[in-house]
Amino acid sequence: MSEKRYRDQQMLLRFTSEEKEFFETLFEKSRFTNRNDFIIHLLRNSKIINVRLNDGQLNAMHVSLSQIGNNINQIARRINSTNSIYQEDINDILEIKNQLEDIRTNLHMLCKTFNVQRA
Repeated sequence: MSEKRYRDQQMLLRFTSEEKEFFETLFEKSRFTNRNDFIIHLLRNSKIINVRLNDGQLNAMHVSLSQIGNNINQIARRINSTNSIYQEDINDILEIKNQLEDIRTNLHMLCKTFNVQRA
């Protein structure tokens, strides 16, 4: 027979209604019948990944995404003002697509570096 643990320390958690609903959904899908045991299990078995937001690669991707957003807005303004789409616009859109694919690849590689699993 396993020994009963005595827990004399207490913590209070506060959730938004959406967070509480999410927690309850996870709990209901689990094999646990006790919320306390469920939380302890999550804490003991969770992998914490510390990604530094000031990492150079992330900053470069952020800058690139901002520039891409600006380029998309310029293309949209040009198309809206002329009510026409030109080959130059199509070429610009294809270049943006390539840039986004490069960023996606870099982000994927960065996630592998931090051993992040896709859900």
